[in-house]
Amino acid sequence: MGSCYLRQKCCRRSLISTDKSLRFPNSKKQKKVITKRNFLIRPYLPADWHSICQIHDLARPDELAGSCDPKAFIPINEDKEVEHLNICQKLVAVSDERVVGFIGVSEGYIGWLYIHPDFYRQGIGRELLKEGLKLIKEKAWTITLAGNSRAVNLYQSEGFSEVNRYESDNAGYTCTCVRLEKEI
Repeated sequence: MGSCYLRQKCCRRSLISTDKSLRFPNSKKQKKVITKRNFLIRPYLPADWHSICQIHDLARPDELAGSCDPKAFIPINEDKEVEHLNICQKLVAVSDERVVGFIGVSEGYIGWLYIHPDFYRQGIGRELLKEGLKLIKEKAWTITLAGNSRAVNLYQSEGFSEVNRYESDNAGYTCTCVRLEKEI
């Protein structure tokens, strides 16, 4: 369910508990641990890095399918866009102590939303998106590949509207991108 990266040229009820030890860097507010079905959503910890890299690299080919040449796949550790991920506020979904998804948000931009393929269609992407939207103050926006219908449908079902569709490139391969926005 990932989004196209920040490329201007391209493209159930929650049980909420407060844990004072889980904080975003530079934040004095207590952070929530969201428990949903058999997973929870919590703030990213540096120890999660390897897991989110693995999730991205497993899910990215599904994102590209039907949208872009599979050769456009670049492992996250080799992608220059990883710099954007590093500055994002990140949340992770955890099931049985295993990170199974993540979202990265920066200044209203949802640039990273990926779920491990073994955990697709379990509501994890939707819950990460809902929690990620809580980090945004005004307008939320994302860019996704037009052929990634699961992502487009998810965003639209959560109130996003398509504002632009354009031809671009992804790692040098032609693709069509869709910009979606939502007023908060």
